Amino acid sequence: MRAFKNLLILACLMCIQPISVLNADDTHFNSTILGERAFGMGGAFTAVSDNAAGLYYNPAGIAWTEESLISSSVQIMEISNKTYKGFYNDQTFNKSSFGIIGAYTGYIKSLNKGKIGFSIAIPHATKEEVKHEWQHTQGWAYQMEDGTDDWTFFNNEPFNSEAILEIDYEYDVYNFGPTYSLSFSNNFAIGLTLYAHYKKMREIQTIIKDAYYVKENGSDESIRYENNYRENYSRNLTETGIRPILGIMYRCFDQKLSLGFTFSQTYLLDAEDEYRELVAIFRTSSDSDPLWRNSSYDTHYSQKKNTKRVYPVNLKGGIAFKPKDTLLLSCDLSYFSGSERRVFSKGMNRNYDDKSVLNVALGAEFQISPNYAARCGLFTDLANTPSGDRDLYWIETEHVDLYGISASITRKTDAKNDITLGMSYRFGDGKAVIRVDPELVQDVRQSVYTVFLSATI
Repeated sequence: MRAFKNLLILACLMCIQPISVLNADDTHFNSTILGERAFGMGGAFTAVSDNAAGLYYNPAGIAWTEESLISSSVQIMEISNKTYKGFYNDQTFNKSSFGIIGAYTGYIKSLNKGKIGFSIAIPHATKEEVKHEWQHTQGWAYQMEDGTDDWTFFNNEPFNSEAILEIDYEYDVYNFGPTYSLSFSNNFAIGLTLYAHYKKMREIQTIIKDAYYVKENGSDESIRYENNYRENYSRNLTETGIRPILGIMYRCFDQKLSLGFTFSQTYLLDAEDEYRELVAIFRTSSDSDPLWRNSSYDTHYSQKKNTKRVYPVNLKGGIAFKPKDTLLLSCDLSYFSGSERRVFSKGMNRNYDDKSVLNVALGAEFQISPNYAARCGLFTDLANTPSGDRDLYWIETEHVDLYGISASITRKTDAKNDITLGMSYRFGDGKAVIRVDPELVQDVRQSVYTVFLSATI
């Protein structure tokens, strides 16, 4: 009973963590590494999975845990930076962020011949609020023919433009549910985690531009022509469903070598996706020309649908080897199949295929002393979006492949309790199209620093 109360306390603490701007999105599968040992080992945990994080990585592995365990891990600090080059007439646009979030809580207890558990995981979490202001001069303009909806091009005095870009973006995924694991011998076990899946995404991009030029009319007076332009795009998405994780674990050679395999896929029960797009232009002039005097133009589009996305299949395979009691080496391969996705871009619905992705993780754990252990890892977090400029242009997204390193140290406070502190760094280059500047594909450089804290009781 006391252990269950502790689980509830840890879960509540996790849920009330202040969520700020973090790095995670719908274009990557490995944005957050959960669990204290798994974090330090770069996520190479499928064939280890012998603590509460095993509920998430491979539920079969918890069958051999000897005692009841509670584990809670928190990303206590994350600093992310993205630099976009070639944005709106060769501007450089930076998105820097800092955030805090609770990530994972798990509980394991013996039940007859097997083990049961319950876990709460937040594999993805993002909140971005960005405002970017700039000025530039452009040597062209469009105008609308009087009394029509037709736009014509004219070359006149250069327009001076003052612009503001605002981005408000939230993306959160929550998994929570029970686990059961059963060992058939000291060498073979199976397990199943059945997560409830909840996803919420909200995206708003707004650009406001004041463009003007002054035309001399041959006298001491001049005529000022001005365009006030506003474009707004918003999307709200919610999903509910289930995510089963089926795991198998096999150990051999006096348990020095272990193999782990998992199968998982998210199945949606309900989904609601709403798009809104608005473009508004208001023109003024000190001239009496009716084409420019206090005229306006706007277009808007909205759509609400309940299409359930088909999520990719995730297959994981891992191997762990313990050449001596103080050293553990592990390797994971994580495959995500391609899947079709539907987006709204450039005024219409479009279908495109997510790429299949194969991520790799390598990890090592060294027992420094009976009370201290050190870990390190290397991992990839490859983007699932198309990489070609043409594809990115039409679906208005980004493709950035990330590569990371991680390290952690654990101090055991007594026979059952320990505390872990770790750090990781991810980096990568790629391409992107910001929706409110859809004419150009920008070069992107991304870096993410994370500090991690975990406790097991």
